Amino acid sequence: TSNSGLFGKCEDALIQNLTVSGEVNGKDYVGGIVGSIFIYQDLPENYGIQNCVSYVNVTGTDAAGGIVGHVRDSLILKCVNFGTVTSKGASGIVSKSFGGQVKECVHLGTINRVADSTSEYAAGIIGSIITISSSIISSCYNAGTIVKPADSKDTEDNLKYAFLVGIGTTALTASNNYYLNSSLQFTGAAGFDDSKDTFCRATY
Repeated sequence: TSNSGLFGKCEDALIQNLTVSGEVNGKDYVGGIVGSIFIYQDLPENYGIQNCVSYVNVTGTDAAGGIVGHVRDSLILKCVNFGTVTSKGASGIVSKSFGGQVKECVHLGTINRVADSTSEYAAGIIGSIITISSSIISSCYNAGTIVKPADSKDTEDNLKYAFLVGIGTTALTASNNYYLNSSLQFTGAAGFDDSKDTFCRATY
């Protein structure tokens, strides 16, 4: 099913101070803590997910994140992912962001991008940012592993590997983010063409 996690789909919520472990499997919008979290009301800026740690192994068809699959105008603050995320669109903290803020988050787990001709991204912190409202990524760190499979069928247009943000937009504001340079790993691939993919993006 879609919207899978400890919590499925949350609206106008504050989730905080949780440590979770185990496995979660779903279709679209899958996360170790919550599948999707949306903020619609005029609420305090701290609403979203705070101070949560995930050891969950997350598997989804698309949009799977170590903490959350899909966010809209939410704050993801001081969260850590140790789990493994497997999907054609996978990331360590947030898979798809429609506005919101990701601050002081750390990914220490593993990102496994499924070898598929429709694959989208594999990223350490945020997979894809959709331009609806402005997004912020600040003081985040990726020291996890991003695995590119040997039988990769990706093309230049349908996949972005990145240490921090897979697919960004001009609506993104980024500052004080870091990554471990050895995060990307190959499983049998002979090389990596940086002219086509963006795993070396260091502007965030």
